[in-house]
Amino acid sequence: LFTDDKINGVILADETIVLSKTVILTSGTFLNGIMFLYFMFKGAIMKRLMIIVPCYNEQEVLPTTIEKLSSVIENLSNNGKISNDSGILFVNDGSTDDTWNIISNAHKNHTNIHGINLILNSGHQNALLAGLEYSYKICDMTITIDADLQDDVEAIIEMTKRFNEGYDI
Repeated sequence: LFTDDKINGVILADETIVLSKTVILTSGTFLNGIMFLYFMFKGAIMKRLMIIVPCYNEQEVLPTTIEKLSSVIENLSNNGKISNDSGILFVNDGSTDDTWNIISNAHKNHTNIHGINLILNSGHQNALLAGLEYSYKICDMTITIDADLQDDVEAIIEMTKRFNEGYDI
């Protein structure tokens, strides 16, 4: 992986990318505690969803989180609500436990699981911004949710439905 001051690298499919240090702030709306942002490119809606999950020492909850969010992505994709190349982006915020290894292993076994590894703990909001900075370039909508899934993952289905119906959310 390439090394930058705070960003170790990004795993996406089989390539490694270094994020720039410049972060463009975007606005979002909160629904059921989950921030939903969407981006449209040249007026065309690709319907690619990326769920961004900031992680700090989350080794205990990650296996369950991966299973539940993968199920949501699979459900939405199988029902034609999102494109097949939608996925989950885990942002490891300098964890000192096995969080990054769990993310890396999940990526090897699931093509829709991606990861960013921050070398140092930069804080929850900065981990979210790192994920947003990367994903806004490659998808139409992003949803952020905490790794402990304290928010209802079923809200992701409802938000995606509303987005596809043309609601400005």
